[in-house]
Amino acid sequence: MHEWRYIFKEKRFLIIVFIALATVPSVYAVTFLNSVWNTYGRISQLPVAVVNLDHAAKQNHKTIKIGKSLAKQLVDSDSMNFTQTSAKQAKKGLDDGKYVMAITIPKNFSKNAASLSDKNPKRMRLNYETSAGHNFIASKLSESAINKLVAKVNAQVTRTYAKALYANLAKVGDGLSDGAAGATKLKTGTTKLQSGVQTITTNLNTLAAGTTTLNTGINSFNNQLSTYTNGVASASTGSKSLATGLSQLQAQTPTLTTGITSLNSGAQQLSTGITQYTAGVSKANTGAQQLNAGLKTMQAAVNDNDVTTLQKGLSTFQAGLNKLNSSLSQSSTDTTAITKTMTTLATDLKTLSTGAQTQQATLTKNLTTAIQTANLTDEQAATIQKAVQSSSDTAATTTVMKDMQTQLTTLASQLTTLKTTATEQKKELATGVSALNSAFGTKDDTTTLYGGMALYITQTQTGVAKLTTGSTTLADGLQTLTDKGATLKSGATTLANGTKQLQQATPALVSGINELTTGGNTLTSGLSQLATNNSKITNGTNELATGSQKLDSGANQLATGQKQVGPALTKLSNGETTLANSLTDGAQQIADQKGTSAIYDQIAKPVLTKHTDQTKVANNGTGMAPLMMSVGLYVGLMAFNLLMDMVTPHGKYKNAFRYFIDKTTLLAAFSLASVAILAVGVHFILGLDALSTAKSVGVLLIIELMFAMIVSTLNLWLSRPGAFLSLILLVLQLSGAEGTYPIQLSNEFFATIRPYLPMTYGIHALREAMMIGGSISHDIWVMLAITAVFAVTYTAYYFTHGKQALRIYQKS
Repeated sequence: MHEWRYIFKEKRFLIIVFIALATVPSVYAVTFLNSVWNTYGRISQLPVAVVNLDHAAKQNHKTIKIGKSLAKQLVDSDSMNFTQTSAKQAKKGLDDGKYVMAITIPKNFSKNAASLSDKNPKRMRLNYETSAGHNFIASKLSESAINKLVAKVNAQVTRTYAKALYANLAKVGDGLSDGAAGATKLKTGTTKLQSGVQTITTNLNTLAAGTTTLNTGINSFNNQLSTYTNGVASASTGSKSLATGLSQLQAQTPTLTTGITSLNSGAQQLSTGITQYTAGVSKANTGAQQLNAGLKTMQAAVNDNDVTTLQKGLSTFQAGLNKLNSSLSQSSTDTTAITKTMTTLATDLKTLSTGAQTQQATLTKNLTTAIQTANLTDEQAATIQKAVQSSSDTAATTTVMKDMQTQLTTLASQLTTLKTTATEQKKELATGVSALNSAFGTKDDTTTLYGGMALYITQTQTGVAKLTTGSTTLADGLQTLTDKGATLKSGATTLANGTKQLQQATPALVSGINELTTGGNTLTSGLSQLATNNSKITNGTNELATGSQKLDSGANQLATGQKQVGPALTKLSNGETTLANSLTDGAQQIADQKGTSAIYDQIAKPVLTKHTDQTKVANNGTGMAPLMMSVGLYVGLMAFNLLMDMVTPHGKYKNAFRYFIDKTTLLAAFSLASVAILAVGVHFILGLDALSTAKSVGVLLIIELMFAMIVSTLNLWLSRPGAFLSLILLVLQLSGAEGTYPIQLSNEFFATIRPYLPMTYGIHALREAMMIGGSISHDIWVMLAITAVFAVTYTAYYFTHGKQALRIYQKS
């Protein structure tokens, strides 16, 4: 026991050193752990600046000031040491390290909160600044605190939104009810639509059939179009000829008008002459009757030899004879004039009638040909028909003129016959009268009647007989003339009336000819345009044929597609029924939903977290205790090997084994003292309660033994370099033994060396013994193995270097 004797008798100050070194692990661990023992429990003391720049906003006609409310809640909160200040002071305090964080509520915070019902709602933004340069851990703690704050604000805003949502939910229910009613009406309309679609389908089939027929008709029309265009060209040529003829006819209308005027004048004169002629004939007939009566008287007188009576009869006869002569002369003159006038009128009427007939026939022929070949429109045909209608007046006029011509010819023939008969009778009468004059003589010529009455009577009887016969014939002829005079007068009157009507109809005839000429010109212009547009018509019909084919194809496609509409409408009707029922159910469900505080809270915080920790770690210090206790033990052994001489013997040893035992007991005593003081310190000073104190102390002893072998071996064999290697090993273990952060957060190098670091197993074993309560056998066996390896090298040193050390001590 030379080493202990040396300490207690010769170097007593080493006792103090020994005791001090034994407390190093406890002081190191307890001091450090005490500084971080309950850091998360003191976050409320971290100074945080709050800057409120928010402006009030309107939501549902209410003023909201979320920024002001949030700032007040923060200041009143004890989660951190919040202080409301200005933006400038917050910036300065953060730069100086006075505040670990500065929270800024922007001016649009409330406005954005009220934008939920807008088309483009905006999120509320909460700005915060930290200064990791002043304290990194504080900045991270601040971030954790701000996340909790944001969660709290989100819950509050969500609760507000939930209230607004439930307030509007009733309106949505009303809307759904209206929608259900609308869906029902829609279904009714769909049913009607189905009926209409059926009708449309039928009509579309008809349309498809009709378009096929139309297409066939258009093709046939195209085939006949060339015939039409050729006909239009021919009609255009004919209409030009018609226009030329109408122009010529129009040019002759003045002559026609003049001739009709002259005809009317002659007819009036003829009527007057015939009236005069019939009056003369009537007078002649009267004279003839008187002559016949006188002749009879004279004949009776002659037969009765009544001279006186004969004389009277002769005087009467003489007067009648003179009157007859005068009447015959006048009648001959009138008959000649009337006959001449009637002949002229008949000739003019014949010429006029022939010209009118010729023009009418030409006009009718040309118009008929043009209408038949031109295929005119209804409007053009109506115009030509009107012109033809006007021309029908000309035809009527021509008919009248023909009748008048026939009557005039008849009258002229009768007058000629009468004139011939009258002339012959006049000649006979004149012969008789001449004979009477010769036989009768004068009253001064006594040689005749008065001188030879017997001879006279004889001759007179003969002459009177002849004269009586002629007078009778004359009377019959004049009676015939008288009888025919009424007919002649009636014909003349008819002729006069006809010519008058003809003259009155002449303006209408001229107007009709002018309209006909204008219509002919219009017809010619229209046919020319038709001929010009023949190519356009051809192109149009070709396009029509193409379009008809497309129409036929489209109609068939439409009819085919329409067949698909019926089933779709059936599905639509069923869907509308489902929609109406669903909307009704939805409206009822919405009506059943009532907003309550519990529902608002559920919406604001739909997820509640339940934290179950399988291990009980009271605070941050307890969690870090395995690391700091292991490091404390390691540091204490480094200090022990630095201050305590574990090489030099302090007495005479019989052998190296005694030397080894003496030095090892000193190391063992230090280790036991260090573990005991450390265990007592963390338990009583810090209040650390391990799950198993005995197991924890046992692990500490094994850790201490392992570290003692490692540090002592390095120091024994390598001296000061060994001490340096011990320090390097400590640094590596602090970084890679997973004492603070999970190894996954370290880089690949430390993750690689972690299994080879002794402290890794010591820390894990302490966690299991103090906090987890799991198995530590694996860790113990690894640490014991490491201890055994270094124990062998440790022992080898004393047996290899012990004899030399003893010789050196004995010489001294």
